[in-house]
Amino acid sequence: MTFLEKNQLPYQGILVSFVFLMLLPGLVEGHFWANRFFDLSLFSILIFGAYAAKAKKKRFILLIGLALVAAGLRGFLWFGGEPSLGLAYLIVVGLFLIIVLAEMARYVFGSNKIDANIIYGSLCIYFFFGFLFGVIYMLLAAINGSSFSFPLEIIAGPGGDEITQNLKTFFYFSFVTQTTLGYGDITPVSPLAKNLSILQAITGQMYIAILVARLIGLYLVQKKES
Repeated sequence: MTFLEKNQLPYQGILVSFVFLMLLPGLVEGHFWANRFFDLSLFSILIFGAYAAKAKKKRFILLIGLALVAAGLRGFLWFGGEPSLGLAYLIVVGLFLIIVLAEMARYVFGSNKIDANIIYGSLCIYFFFGFLFGVIYMLLAAINGSSFSFPLEIIAGPGGDEITQNLKTFFYFSFVTQTTLGYGDITPVSPLAKNLSILQAITGQMYIAILVARLIGLYLVQKKES
């Protein structure tokens, strides 16, 4: 029996941290602590994510290592590190998210029963998928500045607190795209940005449809067996 099957804390920690990530920075926007709350909430999501994935020992150690490296890089950027560290930070976070998503998907879709952990895990996959695309979009914008069109007031530089401000912007765009809301304030311009946006929107909707069908199927099987 894995840690996930015995304890719901990692998944609950991810969900609570996600709520803090979405709400706290906005409540104190413009204050010194706004970006700090965002970064700390994101770091707690990474740590809880490593425990929630609970992969084999070597992969678990790799996840914890990536989370600590990301925290270290972000710390350097707080104190005015080189802008190139911002790209390294995004790559490390992106790699972490890919590994966690793979491990969570293996657990959720490999289970033959439905319980609270499966529900929590399914929600976390959806959120981590949105985080991953937010990081991808930000990397794309850093490489090609004309990949997206957005209001001038939300354009920020590549280093320091600007990386947090940019992450907020692209997490917002990512979840608006994933939920197919499409407000239109930020729009993809380059072909790659457009294609990634389409891919995310389609995958996000397909995930919900497949997940609901699977959960209902598992529930009916369990009900029949009991």
